[in-house]
Amino acid sequence: PFTDEENSKIKAIRNKLENYFNTEIDKFIMGSKHISEYDAFASKLKELGSAELESIYNSAADRFNKSSK
Repeated sequence: PFTDEENSKIKAIRNKLENYFNTEIDKFIMGSKHISEYDAFASKLKELGSAELESIYNSAADRFNKSSK
């Protein structure tokens, strides 16, 4: 249910998020990053577009729900 523009944005945002997430989450798991740094980690995910990604998914879900009524 995504538009072509949304698909393009999703691909770009997910690529950035996945690269950062996969690199950094291992540091938390292995203990090289302290849990006190988690808020900075979450902020960086937002900076990289997690909120925009959520908005795209929510918009698509809203369109789908409206069309299926």
